[in-house]
Amino acid sequence: MPVRGDLVSTCARPCPVRPADASPGPLPGPFPRPVLGLLPALALALLVGLLSGATTAPASAASARLSAPVLRLVERGGRVHATVRVRASERLSLRRVGVCARRVGGGRVDLPTALRRPDPQGVRVRASRALADGRYTAWACVGRGGRLRRVGERVALTVGAVGGRAARDHGNAAPVGDLRHWRQVFTDDFRRTAHEGSFLRRYDRWSAYDGFTDTSGGARYDASRLSVRGGALRLHLGTKDGVARASAPAPVIGGRAWSGQTHGRWSVRFRSDPLDGWKTAWLLWPDSNDWNEGEIDWPEGPLDGTLSGYVHCLGDPTQNCGWAHTSRRYTRWHVATIEWTPAHVDLYLDGRRRLRTTDAVPTTDLHWVLQTESDGGTPPSTSDGRVRIDWVSVYRWTG
Repeated sequence: MPVRGDLVSTCARPCPVRPADASPGPLPGPFPRPVLGLLPALALALLVGLLSGATTAPASAASARLSAPVLRLVERGGRVHATVRVRASERLSLRRVGVCARRVGGGRVDLPTALRRPDPQGVRVRASRALADGRYTAWACVGRGGRLRRVGERVALTVGAVGGRAARDHGNAAPVGDLRHWRQVFTDDFRRTAHEGSFLRRYDRWSAYDGFTDTSGGARYDASRLSVRGGALRLHLGTKDGVARASAPAPVIGGRAWSGQTHGRWSVRFRSDPLDGWKTAWLLWPDSNDWNEGEIDWPEGPLDGTLSGYVHCLGDPTQNCGWAHTSRRYTRWHVATIEWTPAHVDLYLDGRRRLRTTDAVPTTDLHWVLQTESDGGTPPSTSDGRVRIDWVSVYRWTG
């Protein structure tokens, strides 16, 4: 078979060879002189055909204008379901079409793509993928092979707990600004990385318990175990040098550590590893250190269990005047809120009110501590992990 235009002999026996001094004559081979004379005409006809056919070939992506009029992302149970529609000003050849995504802080997590021919009417692709809890940026993308170009705008996506309807600060993003009846006085969404041992230096609006035993005596508070990575404050719980290490950061409100306020709203978005022997007792505690003035714990519970909340009775704090138990586990993202007004104390989880009490409403200043400690004794030395806090927000009551 001819290859790349080379002439290949078809002689049944050895072809004659013209002597070097022979006069010109017909060259033996498969193409007689009449056929050779037609070759230029055939080449010209082929060239004209190629040029005329080029007008109907698919356009290149470089010359076509692409748009993505539809990009819908829905997260259910840690799985993201995407629908994207891509249009091209001219019909393109086969391309990979889909949704590209990147995790905030690093990591490519593109959804599966499909082969389509984008055209002016648009092509639609549906895809889904399980994603770890966290924040992402996503966009429509088109390309060939491993190279995909962005089409349209980027959109933000958060995988985790879904904000509720009861309050506007119960979403995935850190709330910024006042709410009705509430003036925001503190917020932090932990944008600066801080390694263990450097948190209090880099975050001067925070304080923490350090160097003394926790409530049950099973662990010692260690502020050096706090860090920030990937947009989350991380409380490292575990045993070091034979000592169980607890953690209890606290925001500094009004410029003074361990100084609180009368009435307010405190919200935190969090999740935890399922750690045996550890618990949260995130609480509002009296500035006076007099337990009789009140205590509000939300959430409280073992990190390998479910969330509960308690409002202690005034004047008799060993008793609870209000409590709430949930089936929600610490291993998923949640938003917990304490709302304290002159008339009542409410506990919210993911926008849903879980408790209202009017029987034990404190009347003096309380401050907020994210107290994370041993659960009734020394935790197993093998129990090591982290609580992650995505953001916190604090408000004052304005009436």
